Amino acid sequence: MRASASSGQRAVRVLAVDDSAFILRAIERMAADWAGVRLVGTARNGEEAVAEAAALEPDVIILDISMPGVDGLEALARIMSAKPVPVILFSSLAQADADVTLRGLELGAVDFVDKGSAGTAMDVHALAPLLHRKILDAAGASPVDPREHPALPAIERPPEVARAPSAYDLIVVGTSTGGPRALGRIIPRLPADFGASIVVVQHMPEGFTRSLAERLDRNSAIPVSEARHGAALEPGEAFIAPAGMEFSVQSDGEGVLRAHVGAPTGRFRHAPSVDGVLLSAADVVGPRAIGVVLTGMGEDGAEGLKALRDAGGRTIAESRNTTIIDGMPRAARPAAEIVAPLDFIAQVLVDLSAGRRSTQGG
Repeated sequence: MRASASSGQRAVRVLAVDDSAFILRAIERMAADWAGVRLVGTARNGEEAVAEAAALEPDVIILDISMPGVDGLEALARIMSAKPVPVILFSSLAQADADVTLRGLELGAVDFVDKGSAGTAMDVHALAPLLHRKILDAAGASPVDPREHPALPAIERPPEVARAPSAYDLIVVGTSTGGPRALGRIIPRLPADFGASIVVVQHMPEGFTRSLAERLDRNSAIPVSEARHGAALEPGEAFIAPAGMEFSVQSDGEGVLRAHVGAPTGRFRHAPSVDGVLLSAADVVGPRAIGVVLTGMGEDGAEGLKALRDAGGRTIAESRNTTIIDGMPRAARPAAEIVAPLDFIAQVLVDLSAGRRSTQGG
């Protein structure tokens, strides 16, 4: 179905795809109240989605994952290979099968909404404010053609590797929208003997950070896991801060860095917070820490990156030409001594850890 055009200011043109007629009607009713958004078409399956995406050239696509025949992931791959467009996954599979959702992000989707988080299908209207905000955010995204930047393959990790000495004890990486794909271009590129500990703060709903850690772990030469409270942040390992929890870095007084995971206190807007982890790193590790801010909405990380630089640490922000959403990196760049394209950041970290001057910025 194609909606009629309306005159006036240019609105974000949206194509909605779902095999449920009820969900499509709900989106139509929600869209009628969304400022700056116009629903230009709907599709009931993946074949229709591919055809309507080509015919309508929408600004944003809302895409269900689980559909008969050509499912959402296949439709997504075909749409992105024809003409990349910002896609928001909107599916009840989102939390039940987080791995499928993360696969969709690897295929080029910029964000997702778990429609099951509203309760039953009858309650889907409760997601209207969230979906509206994500559509407006996605409209400003720079979608990635997965053919130009394919996901790195799974590897067989060596059983025992001696860690190389590192000039830094801790690396903190913060990201939001577009982060899972960006992390997949950095963590798997670090060598097996990488000597620093890594903490990753990825804004995402509860239930997804463990799956993110497992996917990165399968593709990386260094171990990746979801962090547990009190766990030692071992050199040469990456730890994903658990979604929905506040996270900070602490020292046990014996030179061992440990993860502090606790219930949100409301001090920061996000839980976990990139600012919160960077501020703790500045306080505990100071000049032996590196901070990295990648793609994402908002300004989380700007305050913390400045604090880390003031404490003598090294600071990196992703460059504008590779971000999917440039909000977080843009806010952080005034405090970044190195601005680098996404695919150069792993080498920057390797160079800095080895005590070499990196030539990868720009």
